Amino acid sequence: MNNQFLDVIVTISKMSENKKIMQYLIAYSNFLYAKENAGIERAVGIAILSQNHFIENQRRYFTNLVEAQKLYFKAFEQYSCKDVKTYYTHILHVKAVDEVTRIRNVILNKNQNFHVKPQYWFAQITQKIDRLKIINDYMEKGINQSITMNLHQNYALFVLYTLLNLIVFSIFVILVVFLTKLIKSEKRFRDITDKHIISSITDTKGKILDASDAFCKISQYSKEELIGKSHNIVRHPDMPQSVFKDLWSTIKTGKSWSGKVKNRTKNGDYYWVYANIEPLFDKKGTIEAYAAIRIDITDKVRLKEELEEKRQKDQLMLKQSKLAQMGELLSMIAHQWRQPLNATNAIVGDLLLKIEMQSYTESYFIQKLEKILELSGHLSNTIYDFRNFYKEDKRKEQTVFQEIVENSLAIIQDSLDAKGIRVQTVYKSQAQLFVYKNELTQVVLNLLKNAEDALVEVGVATPTIVISSYDTHEDIVLEISDNAGGIPSDILDKLFDPYFSTKEKKDGTGLGLYMSKIIIEEHFKGLLEATNTKEGACFRIKFNKESV
Repeated sequence: MNNQFLDVIVTISKMSENKKIMQYLIAYSNFLYAKENAGIERAVGIAILSQNHFIENQRRYFTNLVEAQKLYFKAFEQYSCKDVKTYYTHILHVKAVDEVTRIRNVILNKNQNFHVKPQYWFAQITQKIDRLKIINDYMEKGINQSITMNLHQNYALFVLYTLLNLIVFSIFVILVVFLTKLIKSEKRFRDITDKHIISSITDTKGKILDASDAFCKISQYSKEELIGKSHNIVRHPDMPQSVFKDLWSTIKTGKSWSGKVKNRTKNGDYYWVYANIEPLFDKKGTIEAYAAIRIDITDKVRLKEELEEKRQKDQLMLKQSKLAQMGELLSMIAHQWRQPLNATNAIVGDLLLKIEMQSYTESYFIQKLEKILELSGHLSNTIYDFRNFYKEDKRKEQTVFQEIVENSLAIIQDSLDAKGIRVQTVYKSQAQLFVYKNELTQVVLNLLKNAEDALVEVGVATPTIVISSYDTHEDIVLEISDNAGGIPSDILDKLFDPYFSTKEKKDGTGLGLYMSKIIIEEHFKGLLEATNTKEGACFRIKFNKESV
């Protein structure tokens, strides 16, 4: 409607002697509309970017602002003279204008997570508005010069100028009406900004001159309690003095400062913010105050602290789990050492007897010594396997499931043989894994030990553990299953919970399966699951081919 109305005025003005001035004024009025819209766009953009998403009718309002601004600039360019257009293009040929357009498109094309800092948007669009002010001054000066020149040239055009003044007055009235509405809208969005943006203004000594409602809410102080007080009122003792020393040394030179700050609330609690502090200058270029805008990052920091606490807790549980397995393995080693030690003692006793009776030959002695060496080698290998299992992994290595399983069986095989448990292995997969070998060995050994315990407890006639590896379209899979009858359905869902154990009467810690799941799913980004088959339990380890 505004565009059509201006077309009518331009058509009429072309019939007059001063159509150039008329068009100049129309262009100027549209330029003013566009400039005022840019100011409102700045405030609305800050609110949206600070929230990092749209609320209620913000998208429609922001879109209308952008489209109205384009319309005004289009009308301005249509009715401007050539030198004004040239000057306009020259002044706005800066990076900030392109950045404003880019960020505006990001806002219009997304609903949330814009990844644009409010302070960056504020800086870019402020540069654009400052450029528009330069053009405004240029046009205002040009209008005044044209009017003065025409008055001097021909007083006879008084009637036309009177008509022009009436038109200008009409435009002014329209401007007043629109500006009144814009002021009301800007006030409304200023209220929204005050409510949601944590901001404050201090003098050059750090005394608070103004504070937003959002600042009052997060600090738990009223505005009356904050204004006139030093900003140290919210300083947390945990913050190093060096941070504030750097802050003041930076802003006193006229530069902005940004960083994370931990503040204290009125009741002694704390909150974290990402703060940006900008100096404010007077007309002479002297710093007269500082403006600070902050973003609440308390939840982010606390989440990071919780994750670190969980990581440390998992490390502790992993050590507890290894200690528990160490006790079991020491028992296995004792079992494996008993027979070779007894045999060695028997051989030594035999040799001593032969020496006392002086009834021996050199070949007999050599044969018995070689047997002792063989038995000591077995003992040494047992310790070597045990030491390798508990050696800290320094780096990931290439391996296959078959190597991991055989390393595990080398440790537990004698214990399985002693209990009459048969092990069947089927290796169909030779896919390479890039993992911490000892951690994966710990998981496999834990699953084998659980299967051994289940088979012994149930007392199966032909106890069997089946180990198989195979590939699917997307995964590399290892299955360890037994014929001990399966896991009761009421505990299947709790099997991987920390400190849940079905062996409490046998000193079970409840950490083995929990830590196995942590290792597979968090350390290796794989999957560890338990199911029941017709014969017993089946534990399945899956690694995505692309993740390992």
